[in-house]
Amino acid sequence: MNKIKKEALALLKLLHTKQKKYEKLNDKIRNLIPEFTPYIQSIDDEYYSGVTKLLDDILGDELASYLLFETDGSDKYYYHLKDGKKFPIRNVDDIIKYMDYRDES
Repeated sequence: MNKIKKEALALLKLLHTKQKKYEKLNDKIRNLIPEFTPYIQSIDDEYYSGVTKLLDDILGDELASYLLFETDGSDKYYYHLKDGKKFPIRNVDDIIKYMDYRDES
């Protein structure tokens, strides 16, 4: 794996960690004030979307978008390959396993 992909994965891991942190914070606020719908996040939506798109371009297969926008950390989200194999995508470590398989094929 080249240096750019390694750095992209490190950045994705940081974004995913921050996302989980702010989701917990938003849940706590919702529990304290049920009529309030907070959406606090670590960076502005435009930056977040732009960085995610860049990470998708570097990593391929829209993996960053899938992890950040489609999954919730549970075992119910899988990335399916054309050969029928599927990979659980819960975190960056799962993405690395998927990429290793994809790139060696």
